Amino acid sequence: MNRLGRSVFAVFALFLGLFAVLLQARTARADNLYGSIRGTVTDPSGAAAPDVDVTATNIATGASQHVTTSATGAYSFLQLAIGDYDVKATKSGFRPSRRIEFTWT
Repeated sequence: MNRLGRSVFAVFALFLGLFAVLLQARTARADNLYGSIRGTVTDPSGAAAPDVDVTATNIATGASQHVTTSATGAYSFLQLAIGDYDVKATKSGFRPSRRIEFTWT
């Protein structure tokens, strides 16, 4: 390989390495922008409440996600943008329950 070819290859390799570092830094930064909310819904007697509709709404953006509780009353919201959330649980025959969840960076 001649000198010009080696120089072009070196510049290309440097560019490729820099791109890989920037891509990795962006991915690491994006991973830190998410959180999760997990909980359990129970009825007034303390028993697990299955099949309850739970909604988490980001207070700042209005974006929301919906899940249904498991047989044990458990629910999980994964990959939520960092922020403050209004969490509401509803089920026919029960009074709605609301809770504000705060997350921080």
